[in-house]
Amino acid sequence: MNKKTLKLTLCGVFIALMCISAIISFPVPFSPAPITMQTAVVFLVALLLGKNLGTLVMTVYLLMGTLGMPVFSGFGSGIGHILGVTGGFLIGFIPASFVIGFLNEKLRTQKVVKASASCIAGLIIIYLFGVVWFSVVSGTNFVSALFVVGTPFIPGDLIKMVLAIIIYIKIEKHLRS
Repeated sequence: MNKKTLKLTLCGVFIALMCISAIISFPVPFSPAPITMQTAVVFLVALLLGKNLGTLVMTVYLLMGTLGMPVFSGFGSGIGHILGVTGGFLIGFIPASFVIGFLNEKLRTQKVVKASASCIAGLIIIYLFGVVWFSVVSGTNFVSALFVVGTPFIPGDLIKMVLAIIIYIKIEKHLRS
C-alpha cells in the first residue's frame, strides 16, 4: 500500500473512531458535558497523523455532525449541538489537534516526553475553548464554569491521554515502516 492510500485510509478510520468515541457517552449528573472517549481519539489522531491530517479529521468530523449526521455524543447532530453549552469542546478539537500534531513533530526530546507535552497543550486548548464557551453561552462566570465542565473531567482525561500515548508508541513504529 502506498503512503497516500495509507494516509487516506487512516483518515477514514479515525473519522469513524471519532464518531464511535462520541456516541458511547455517559451522562454526568452535575454537568451538561458527558464522559466520552473523544479526547483520547483527538490525542491519538494528532499524534499519529500530525498537524495537517489530524486537523482535517477533526474538521470533517465536526462538519459531519453540523450537517446532520448523528455523530456527536448521545447520537446528537446539527448546528444547535455546536452552539450549545458544550459546543466549545467540540470546536476546540480542531486547534488542539493542530497544536498536538505540531508540537509532536517539532519537539526534540524522547517520544514519551514530547507526546505527553503535546497532549497536555492540546488538552489545555480543549478545556479553554470548552469552559469559555460554556461560560458565555450559559451566562456562568468562568470559575463556576470551570468547576462544572472542567476540573471534574481532568483526571479521566489524563488517563485517556496516557492510554492514547501508549497506543501511539505501539502503533507509530509500524506506520513508519
